[in-house]
Amino acid sequence: MIDRFEIFKELKRLIEFADSYFEDEDFNPFQILVSTLFIQSITYLNRQNGNCHIPANDKKSRLSVHTLKWRLKYLRDKAISLSKPQRLNQTVLFLPVEPTHITQMKPVFESLEGMDVDFIIVTNRARIYNLVKDRYNCTFLPKKVNFLPRSQEVKLIEISRQVLSEYSQKNLTSLPIQFIQNLVEKEVITLVNLNEQFEEIVKQTAPSKVFVGNDTTVEGRLMTFLARKNVNLKSYCLMHGSVSGEPLDSYHQVDCFFTYGQRAYDDLVRNGISPSKLKVSGAPYMDDFLNSVGTGIHPILIERLRLEHSKPYILITNSGPGHSTSEAHYQKTLDQIFQLNKEFKDLQWVIKLHRKDSLKNFNRALGLYPKHTFHIIEHNTEGYPSSIFEWLQGASCLLTGCSTVAIEAMILEVPVITMDYMNEFRNVDFIDEGATIHVTSYEELQTAVIGILTDNIRYDQTLDKSKEFISQYFYKGNMSASSFIAHELKT
Repeated sequence: MIDRFEIFKELKRLIEFADSYFEDEDFNPFQILVSTLFIQSITYLNRQNGNCHIPANDKKSRLSVHTLKWRLKYLRDKAISLSKPQRLNQTVLFLPVEPTHITQMKPVFESLEGMDVDFIIVTNRARIYNLVKDRYNCTFLPKKVNFLPRSQEVKLIEISRQVLSEYSQKNLTSLPIQFIQNLVEKEVITLVNLNEQFEEIVKQTAPSKVFVGNDTTVEGRLMTFLARKNVNLKSYCLMHGSVSGEPLDSYHQVDCFFTYGQRAYDDLVRNGISPSKLKVSGAPYMDDFLNSVGTGIHPILIERLRLEHSKPYILITNSGPGHSTSEAHYQKTLDQIFQLNKEFKDLQWVIKLHRKDSLKNFNRALGLYPKHTFHIIEHNTEGYPSSIFEWLQGASCLLTGCSTVAIEAMILEVPVITMDYMNEFRNVDFIDEGATIHVTSYEELQTAVIGILTDNIRYDQTLDKSKEFISQYFYKGNMSASSFIAHELKT
């Protein structure tokens, strides 16, 4: 079994080994690509070890589809970039790259508006742009085109080859060196283009602060390191999800990282993040959540899925196969929940897919269990609730792996069962502290579901632990989280 924690430690050593080689360059590509290299190396090694199914697609067909999609995105990006003028010279530059970043940032946007602080939202993602363009000052960065490496890219590639060659000679490594080299060479042109765009937009907008959605993504990390070279530019980021049990969260690089509470703050300090770079703010998306969450099963789910208040409603959410859950583990988890569904068909079963998950991952299980009674809803399916809290309303229990949804379920006092059948989830605080019913076999899963539905005393004890966990997880200060962050950005 691939140990992702050890792989990350070694990748971090490689990145730090490479730093000195790129001192005279704009950036160290290994550093900027940390998330990509980590996640894709784990997937590659799992495939090499037979833990990941590779679809038998025609390579030529895949390339043709990829080329067509790229051309369509290029034309779309050009059209978007010409569609709206921007107000420049802003105090804060926000760089979201995922819809979840917008969910977190919106309350901060509103607080800044109330304080008359100018800001601009910059993104290279069309979906993000469409979410904010009608309401906020924003600008879109289209994909740049240059197919052949220029002198800068050639130099970065040559240095990266030297780094990997010398690192391999000096270290006994389990990293997939050639695979990593191929990834770096594939991404270098994109990195150089993106860096040029970021330098230009920072020059145009002249912010004193940049607030990135995630400083471990390519865009967020590149902007963070760009800010580091400018003494008048400070970088910020807000945690999203849980930092516990995620190696990437030990490698934040921003000047100021906001945490939901003291628990995450302490966890990051234990993992090597300097306390001087951390501030406990609370979670902006939680500022008004109680006002927006109803009781009982959400009306849309009752209408569209024909759910009933009178029957137990089981919600299942997983993040899909990836660097934290191998595909072999994911398929085993599906086997367990489909078997459970077969045994308890009278319950109401809903599977809500994560944005990183796909219905294709269910093909094997659907073939084995054609008479299942699951409602399987893909991410962003039109006509369904967008907030996870609306899906959790009225749920009898939640089944998940180590997803952050477990914490959000605890807020609503929904019982949580976490499933780990291959011992892949380590250092996950809410599991380790007994805030969930944790199962490692089908028999334990079966017993847990029956226990929850019959008000077993075991869950009463778990509920007490989950309440204690939540009370420590989310900080509640004298002002809202969004106001706290906005004040930090204003000063």
